[in-house]
Amino acid sequence: MTGISLLNWLLPLLYLAVLVDYGAAFFLRGKPDARKPWLAIVVVVHLLFLVLRAIHEGYPPLVSGYEVLSLVAFATAAVYWIVEAASHDRRTGVFVLLLVFLFQYTSSA
Repeated sequence: MTGISLLNWLLPLLYLAVLVDYGAAFFLRGKPDARKPWLAIVVVVHLLFLVLRAIHEGYPPLVSGYEVLSLVAFATAAVYWIVEAASHDRRTGVFVLLLVFLFQYTSSA
């Protein structure tokens, strides 16, 4: 199994883990400003996946619908990460990351 296919398999699981963490913060009414590095780590791993895939394939990941879904998932997660860093409130992340997980799961399947 190559690194690209491993990351393709691992990304939906990582987004699911982050989604569960944000769901716990929302439903259990934890501290909304308690910052955790998990989203940043997953966004960096996703960026690494996109770069490695672009190098391996020889073109940016914009050719098929599944590649575009992965890019949309990455962009949405990255923008939410920046918004959360500015607002210091992570309670709404469960809604955004649910879409990100669904996009990446569809792309990886």
